[in-house]
Amino acid sequence: MPCPSCGVDNIAGSDYCDNCGWDLHQTDIPIPQDAVEELFLHHPVREIVTTQPVTIGPDASMSDGIALLHKHRVRALLVLDEGALVGILTEHDTVRALGVGQSGASMRVAEVMTSAPFTVDSDAPVGLAAKRFLVDSVHHLPVVEGGKILGIVAMGDVLEALIAVLLGETES
Repeated sequence: MPCPSCGVDNIAGSDYCDNCGWDLHQTDIPIPQDAVEELFLHHPVREIVTTQPVTIGPDASMSDGIALLHKHRVRALLVLDEGALVGILTEHDTVRALGVGQSGASMRVAEVMTSAPFTVDSDAPVGLAAKRFLVDSVHHLPVVEGGKILGIVAMGDVLEALIAVLLGETES
């Protein structure tokens, strides 16, 4: 990596320039080359989060969960117990559980939900959420800020933000 002060090429990952001692800590941070990279590297998840997520308690019936998914036209519910995130109930969880012939009335959300779901911090770049979707094979991530639930971000939210950037509908 070239030193911005003297131009000497240093070993990638060096903390200081071997020639002049310049601090290189900030030098290897990627610089966005276009609006898409700007979105993925520098825009925080809080910019695309749904801040009014639909929630349900773990002791609610699956029938109630399904009704909430349908009523609010969402694909995931945050499961809260006394304000604390204990799980996430997704359409996928519902189909998997009810596909074995169970009745939604006889099952509780806690039996079907994904416990201790992966989360993402509100300050994390959008690209980190996108990476989590791929690596962890999830479609929804609860967004936390200061240890509290801020909202939920879905794979579709990232795609929507990406399309807006590609169409020039946002400021980068």
